[in-house]
Amino acid sequence: MAERIRKVKRIFEIEQIMFPFDRKFESGYSFSGESHDFWEILFVKDGKLEVTEDENVYWLSGGDIVFHAPGEFHRLKSSGNTQPKAINLSFVARGNVPLELTKGVFALDLVEQKEFAQIFQLANDFVANGEVEGFEGQEAADSLGAFLLRVCRNNESKQQLSSSNRAEAYGKIVETMHREIYSNLSLAEIAEENFMSVSYVKVLFERYAGVSPKSYYINLRLNEIVRMLSEGMAVREISEKMNFSSPNYFSAFFKAHMKMTPIQFRNLSK
Repeated sequence: MAERIRKVKRIFEIEQIMFPFDRKFESGYSFSGESHDFWEILFVKDGKLEVTEDENVYWLSGGDIVFHAPGEFHRLKSSGNTQPKAINLSFVARGNVPLELTKGVFALDLVEQKEFAQIFQLANDFVANGEVEGFEGQEAADSLGAFLLRVCRNNESKQQLSSSNRAEAYGKIVETMHREIYSNLSLAEIAEENFMSVSYVKVLFERYAGVSPKSYYINLRLNEIVRMLSEGMAVREISEKMNFSSPNYFSAFFKAHMKMTPIQFRNLSK
């Protein structure tokens, strides 16, 4: 009889738990968009939220949850004249967190909602207490990791995309920015490619992103530059790939936004 033993392969592990918040948003609340290098979970307990995630605009209501991957732009605002209640929880993971989590909005049933509330409480207690020794952090991390896997296995995302013409137009502009990330296009060129005026593009980004289209495109390109620097690509090679006129101009651009040269950044990230 063959031994019933099988080695467990760990695809990902949660290493840090950060910024647990349980809050109520005022009607009309709007948070300017951001991106960062860690995962963020947004769970809506009550009310309605409009969430922008890269080129997509989603509507979330009570019981819905969305996962923002590292580097993914996201923004939220209160919707439907409600005062939504929501939970935020962020984490850093080593390995490959399932990409299925990034494919839209998930609706949790009552059992899953209760489970996530318990995980949030574990995480909040761990962060608040500043554990030095003990198993509280491991319990919170393992519980959250298991929850993420069950969401992928048991739930299909429901897109809940906004069907408005303006949201669709915004999505097309963002798709263009991602597609042309290496082209170093001007705002006028981006608008022209989508048969829109520069002023209309600015209106769309004020509505759905909370940042200017120029800032959005620059941040998108900076994230790609940071990735290439972290992987050891040469400054001259990055400059050419990102379509800068010269390595010196590229270095000046990087320093203006990152407050350090590409070489200094690479040395810090080693």
